[in-house]
Amino acid sequence: ATAAATGIVAPLIGAYPGLSPELLVLATASGAVMLSHVNDSGFWLFKEYFQLSIAQTFRTWTLMLSLQSVLSLGGILLLSTVVG
Repeated sequence: ATAAATGIVAPLIGAYPGLSPELLVLATASGAVMLSHVNDSGFWLFKEYFQLSIAQTFRTWTLMLSLQSVLSLGGILLLSTVVG
């Protein structure tokens, strides 16, 4: 997801010179972690470590990564007011 999002977002750096490339990288990475599921090795490690069923892992893993993504985007937006 990160590689695909980077390819989509990369042309924005040239099109909008006022964008901070560093914040753009952080925002791209923040969005890329949202809603990763069974294709993510972290999903299976989390499931086995906490001895959860697949249904329980879906609920907790999805909530955790969604919350992480939204909170990090909020932090990046706050940081963008300070940086540029």
